[in-house]
Amino acid sequence: MRARAFLRLTRPVFLLGGGLLYALGAALSEGPIEWVDYALGQALVTSVQLTAQYANEYFDIEPDRLAGKHRTWLTGGSGVLPTGQLPPATALRAAIVTSGIALGLAAAVAPISGGASIVGLLALLGSWLYSTPPVRLVSTGWGVAAASTIVAALTPLTGALIQGSVPVDRFVAVAVPLWLIHNAMLIAFERPDLTGDTAAGKRTLSVRLGPRQSARLHTAFLSVSLAALVLATIPGPLNWDEAGWAFALVPLGVLQAWWFSRASDPVLTTSALATFGGSALALLGGLV
Repeated sequence: MRARAFLRLTRPVFLLGGGLLYALGAALSEGPIEWVDYALGQALVTSVQLTAQYANEYFDIEPDRLAGKHRTWLTGGSGVLPTGQLPPATALRAAIVTSGIALGLAAAVAPISGGASIVGLLALLGSWLYSTPPVRLVSTGWGVAAASTIVAALTPLTGALIQGSVPVDRFVAVAVPLWLIHNAMLIAFERPDLTGDTAAGKRTLSVRLGPRQSARLHTAFLSVSLAALVLATIPGPLNWDEAGWAFALVPLGVLQAWWFSRASDPVLTTSALATFGGSALALLGGLV
């Protein structure tokens, strides 16, 4: 029973995203994939991601408790700690353990790529600062941008650096649209938690802006991401074969923007995940 609760606390579905974005970064490298190095870098990414998840669960117990019926399979935390299935200290201890593993892996990665090691350490620091007082970026209004930078920029950058070559123009052409879509996704994820976050005094970006302005910012991120992808392809560093499948997801992005104030929370959050994950997968498919 406790093992099942800990698995829920770990939320493996989110780890798939880290693996996808790391693979996307590796695919951007110009040389052949060194699979031993690849595995080491992936382990670093996963350990940092686990640290972020466990720390967020620990420091967000009260907002997650207030999420109640508004919790979806993607938002409101795992629900394991507020319901007493595991003691809160379990999440904190897990975050400390995975941080130690991440530090060891950063040291192991350093001889392969000093840049990847530094990026991993920055991501680890950001993972703690996102949730942990007194900084607690998630309550400053900068949480969405910080999380998107770690996930959509630093994760693929780690994959590219591990393989030893980073074509800057192509990396920017991929990372910028994904960063913008990830921002939109996180704003969609904040909508179901709005009531609980407000009651708990968790001043997320959506709490600060309110529903109407959040909807506008969400749409703006999706719109600018499309413009960025167009610029990256015509006449940018990506060709149509590499980016064409990503354009096929534009109707889903339009529907997601329309859904923001109309669809149920599970539909909106699932759509947001599909838009971001589908875009990353489409770009990866075009590059390999």
